[in-house]
Amino acid sequence: MTNLDGSAIIEIERLVNEADVVLAPTGEQKGVYYLRQPDGSYQRQRAELDPANVQLYDLESLGREVNGKDEHLTVVYVSDSEVTALFDDTHTRWTAKVLLPLHPMFALLSTFKKPAAYDQKGLVRLLRTELSAAVPQSVIDQLASLRFTNNSDTLATVRPMAAGLDRNIHKQVQGENGTAAPDFLDLTVPVFDIREARADQYPVRVFLDYDHDKSVFILVVRHDDLRMAQEAAVGKIIAALEQDERLPVTVAYGTPALR
Repeated sequence: MTNLDGSAIIEIERLVNEADVVLAPTGEQKGVYYLRQPDGSYQRQRAELDPANVQLYDLESLGREVNGKDEHLTVVYVSDSEVTALFDDTHTRWTAKVLLPLHPMFALLSTFKKPAAYDQKGLVRLLRTELSAAVPQSVIDQLASLRFTNNSDTLATVRPMAAGLDRNIHKQVQGENGTAAPDFLDLTVPVFDIREARADQYPVRVFLDYDHDKSVFILVVRHDDLRMAQEAAVGKIIAALEQDERLPVTVAYGTPALR
């Protein structure tokens, strides 16, 4: 057994008491710990937890989330797919984010960047369901009433692709039907599927050709219309955020580079 003199015991006790041992007992809330004081007692402490990143679903909720935290708000970024508010309190960085999903109609039209083929029933069904809000009923009725044939000896009532027929047949198509099938569909559709953006309509033209050999309609969207519509929709969101007094910071077109 080792014998310690009185001065050694006192020194050990001093070192123990000044060690500031941290205890995190079970049963306490997350972030709570106890700190040993110089006199040997323990003082209850609470650590500031990192703020959680927030996922929101409309721009109004973003304004409410920022309200009261605007002193930590540094910038708001807007991209083609999301709005991100970046917070920084010198110790922690966190975000509040609103995703910008494409509206189903705009997403559908985007698939027409590559030619899409529909027979008459499929095309009419598409216009009556997924695109019904963007296509006049008169146009749907016109396409639904068309009749056509691949037999060049029989009168056709759908305007075929010009490369597929001679001039004589073309005149017969127009004569029997009275009016030719439309060459294109001018649609106005929302770009983003969030509450504040669903009522905003942007023009998109879809060209409508007919493949006489396969008896199908070929749909191709004008690419510039999609890009211009999305840029206009993003610009409108940026303008709305800049006018929100709860967001007294720069609103930029881009994405944050979070570490």
